Amino acid sequence: MNIRSPVLLSFTKYFLRGNLASLKPSVLVLHGFLGSKSNWHTFCRVLHERTQRTFFALDLRNHGRSPHSAPHDYRSMTADVIAFIEQHRLNSVVLLGHSMGAKVSMGVALTLPTRIAALILIDNAPVCADVHESTCTSVRALFRVASAQPLSRRYAGEMLKNIVSDNSLRELLLSNLVRGSDGRLHSRLPLSLLIHSLPALGDFPFNGIFSGPTLLIRGRYSNYVSDAYLPDVYRVFPSASIVTLDGGHWIHVEQSEHVLSSVETFLQNN
Repeated sequence: MNIRSPVLLSFTKYFLRGNLASLKPSVLVLHGFLGSKSNWHTFCRVLHERTQRTFFALDLRNHGRSPHSAPHDYRSMTADVIAFIEQHRLNSVVLLGHSMGAKVSMGVALTLPTRIAALILIDNAPVCADVHESTCTSVRALFRVASAQPLSRRYAGEMLKNIVSDNSLRELLLSNLVRGSDGRLHSRLPLSLLIHSLPALGDFPFNGIFSGPTLLIRGRYSNYVSDAYLPDVYRVFPSASIVTLDGGHWIHVEQSEHVLSSVETFLQNN
């Protein structure tokens, strides 16, 4: 399958019925590599309640409950999200993405700017860069654990602990293990495809400028959006406001209330 054949993305919708529904643009939330829409459930529920906006949390291709399909690259993921917008007849949306999901959000905004009301990017920049070693380590660690087909999640966690020290990241990886009919844990992700696709995650195959309202939230101790990348951010997103919080790449987990407040304020003004 190629980028001319987008896949139908699995999603969860947070919304109010009837006259209570907000007329403001819906918000599409795009997770990062090895994540899923379920990781963003609390985030979406809280912001939906605070803003009354409709939220859609999406599983990108090869993640969560969405179909497995090659290639796994930004053009294909962007085409999937654009197809979702068209399928659901969303005339105007706000895109919110973390890491891989942030780059997909950028791609959609640069490809379909007239349908994007605003952009919220969490810890990624519009640049080509080497894939971070932690990303490579994470997917290979998950492959190793899944290949062992452990019987218990606890044992799987112990296996991961020897490779991945960060507890939040371990929990994210474990969320991708599901119990099969044989009683053992298996990966629900096409890990061989994702490992093969790692180089594409550092790519940024888009051109152009998105001049709409843009919020970029970065972790002070993350190197995904270093100061050296800020000229690139302002070149592609000239209206960008940048918020820097104490934390790393998983800033929405480490500083959840600060991120929620920053996003809520941005949505109130846009």
